[in-house]
Amino acid sequence: MSELIEQVEEFAKPFCIDNETDPTLWEQHTRLVREYAVKIAKIEGVDEELLEISALLHDIGTAAGRDDHAERGAQWSQAFLEDLGLPQEKIELIVECVRKHGTQWIGTTDKLEVKVIQAADGVALFFDEILLERKQKQLGEEKFLRKIDAWFTKACTLDSGKKLAETRYKELIANFK
Repeated sequence: MSELIEQVEEFAKPFCIDNETDPTLWEQHTRLVREYAVKIAKIEGVDEELLEISALLHDIGTAAGRDDHAERGAQWSQAFLEDLGLPQEKIELIVECVRKHGTQWIGTTDKLEVKVIQAADGVALFFDEILLERKQKQLGEEKFLRKIDAWFTKACTLDSGKKLAETRYKELIANFK
């Protein structure tokens, strides 16, 4: 692991570990988004380190609540990355990935890196067993199935994301039939 990635981890981890909204955010969701962001970046031929950094930072804004978390996280990320002295172009792209990782931004950008973080965020949802169990109990069967469909749509922002999520998506749907 590079020194830069270690510094980003050290910065991001407290926001996610001490998170009242989701106490498993770091161990579950952030870990999975990181894993899939790197896999999808490799498949798509984009900067894996940039996507790993984006994944580590993408949900830090939830430390102050879910509402506007992406914008807040983008602002915190920008200040941190500037303090590290990263090139401005790289900072801007990471910040855009953090800001636009949510479903409301799907289809609004041509930047492949943003599409990768959106897809990784979507794919990760299928493999987060704690989240799946919580959502199933919270929503009930019918709404849960609709939620899974929405997640699959998000994961499918790229064919590479769709391929990573497809088998798990089909398994989840089959469990309810």
